[in-house]
Amino acid sequence: MRIGSEKRAGILVVRLSGALDADAVEDLNAFFRRGEGAGESRVVLDLSELEYVDSSGLGVFVRIMKEARARGGDVRLSGAANEVRKVLELTRLNRVFDCAEDADRAVRSFAESAEPL
Repeated sequence: MRIGSEKRAGILVVRLSGALDADAVEDLNAFFRRGEGAGESRVVLDLSELEYVDSSGLGVFVRIMKEARARGGDVRLSGAANEVRKVLELTRLNRVFDCAEDADRAVRSFAESAEPL
């Protein structure tokens, strides 16, 4: 699995590509515990290049979401297609996470959901 990231409008967009399975989970955990994702509260996980995810990968998604929400933020998923989308639907995680067609829409959804001051 490969991990890429960039900041857009103060939101961390993390691109995942390849397979997120038990062997790759530690890389994603490390990214959010000690790497660029540490302490981030608003995150978009771009799944458009992710070909496979297993239950350990889904568990990391949920952990990242819980930590972001504890800091007053949230996690959005974007671009899930084919097998990854099917897994999210089967596990009903597509109802737990806000899901968008692409990363740009997911980033915009943070601004749209922001409460006025």
